[in-house]
Amino acid sequence: MKKQWFFWGLILLLLILAAGYFINNSKDDSGTVRQVKDMPWQVDVVSDNVTSVLSLEIGQSDLASVVATLRKVPKMAAFENAKGERIIEAFFDKVKLGVFFAAIAVEVDIEGVDISKYARFDSSGKPMPSGQRKYMLSKTGLLDAYKLRVWKLAYLAKTNYSEAQLLKFFGQPSERKVVTKELEYWIYPEKSMVVVFDKEGKEVFYYSASKEFERLKASIKVDNE
Repeated sequence: MKKQWFFWGLILLLLILAAGYFINNSKDDSGTVRQVKDMPWQVDVVSDNVTSVLSLEIGQSDLASVVATLRKVPKMAAFENAKGERIIEAFFDKVKLGVFFAAIAVEVDIEGVDISKYARFDSSGKPMPSGQRKYMLSKTGLLDAYKLRVWKLAYLAKTNYSEAQLLKFFGQPSERKVVTKELEYWIYPEKSMVVVFDKEGKEVFYYSASKEFERLKASIKVDNE
């Protein structure tokens, strides 16, 4: 009996210590509870040109500033689809944001930019499951791409969210588009974002500036489904 009391007393002490540690580490020096930053649902549409999320200014920040903020060197490549349309994407794997890990993919704005100087678009491109071909950038292309503006960001969650959790964090979407039994697009024009809700897998959150929201939807084929 004494051993049992000792055991449960030890457990209670550990719980009290753990609670105290959590509270103390959730406060700043003034004793104020800190708010966790850089959560994917903390979205601020600053203006038509800028959406602030994850400490990034989507629509305004160049790729170099995104790299500096995330403190991680991305994998970069150019992609070309069957129509000859091209994009440049930077992919950051396993970035810690807030209290979660996620992968981040950003697309830079290449309108008016001749990216044929960034990569060799020929038969050497690697075919992708999406139907695109992937091309590696030259050293000069990599350096130049860092100067380009980031217009689109995708947050690839490593956590599988439930419908109830997403509604709690983001609120009701203005529209839901059903793609399959498992997949839906949740559209939030006021946040300039789209949530890809996957009932069987991980979610993806897309962001852009307000003025490029239609461009964002077109890029992920929201209205084509």
